[in-house]
Amino acid sequence: MRRRRSCFRILLLSILMMMAMAVPVSAKTKVDTPKYFRVQSQGDRSATIRWSPRTNVSGYMLYLYDTTTNKYKAVKKFSRTTYMHTLTRLTAGKTYKYRLKAYKKVKGKIVYSAGADVQFKAKTLSEDVKAIRRPRYTVKTKKKVTVTDKTTKKKVTLAKGTSLTVTSKNGKVVNGYLKNGHQISIKRSYLKYTGLDVSSKKDYSRNVKEDFVNLKLYSSNTNWLIWVSESTLKVNVYKGSQGKWKLQKSYPCCIGKWSTRTASGVKEILGYGSQKYGGPVIIFSSGEGTPEVPEGCAFHHVVDKNISKAVSNGCVRLQMDALMYIYKNCPKRTRVVIY
Repeated sequence: MRRRRSCFRILLLSILMMMAMAVPVSAKTKVDTPKYFRVQSQGDRSATIRWSPRTNVSGYMLYLYDTTTNKYKAVKKFSRTTYMHTLTRLTAGKTYKYRLKAYKKVKGKIVYSAGADVQFKAKTLSEDVKAIRRPRYTVKTKKKVTVTDKTTKKKVTLAKGTSLTVTSKNGKVVNGYLKNGHQISIKRSYLKYTGLDVSSKKDYSRNVKEDFVNLKLYSSNTNWLIWVSESTLKVNVYKGSQGKWKLQKSYPCCIGKWSTRTASGVKEILGYGSQKYGGPVIIFSSGEGTPEVPEGCAFHHVVDKNISKAVSNGCVRLQMDALMYIYKNCPKRTRVVIY
């Protein structure tokens, strides 16, 4: 009898130990749902989706809703370090539904999180909106050089002093564009940099200016948005919300010269500096400082008679009426798009 009781106790103890060990395994298998899954921007029949990366996952799986089966179908797998993806070849006017799940491997098995969903309608952009781009560098060839025309696949000889534009000032070889629009590759050492292909004589219509920021789905932490259009040397100020921005003002400006270009991308108003230029200094990039103590590019008053030129050391120079309009209306955290 004592022997049976001893065996029973051992069996009961083993069961309790197994149950205790099973608890943490269940906790470890939980996979967090991807955070902030969203459409970051839309292009011509394309869209860029983005999410915040998770540290405790092995990767992500993207699903597309199939209207014929009324089910989500896996379409692409991403690594744990991926946090954005551009969807292309979409059908304009069609509504797309995507779902993103995080997953991780636990003891050889893949465990998925709950899904995060986005929905959007694909759009086609007008030719004017598609043509908007950052300025290229203007250059001249230092000597006679032969290159391959990527458009015609034929050799082309460029005389010394030939003018063209290129997309970078770094690297051994850069992509260039001839005056006829054909693309080439050329050694950077063959080139003399002269400036940026900007022009104050051209400008976009009001509709194009609004379509650009709305179709790109730019957002702001305030109900104001600023787009510094580098190619046209204009500062465009909007009021509204994501996808519903309305142009309020458009002002001429000076931007950074080719060697000290204005910080590109999506920034935001971080703070204000001293009035050493005779007016407010509105800082929109950290530069060598921090977001709390920014020392980067800023909007400030013109320092001479120059306007509508690429001549600054990186800051955006404005006339006083434009500067004061931004200062009085656009608070801290207003997004600033440099493009």
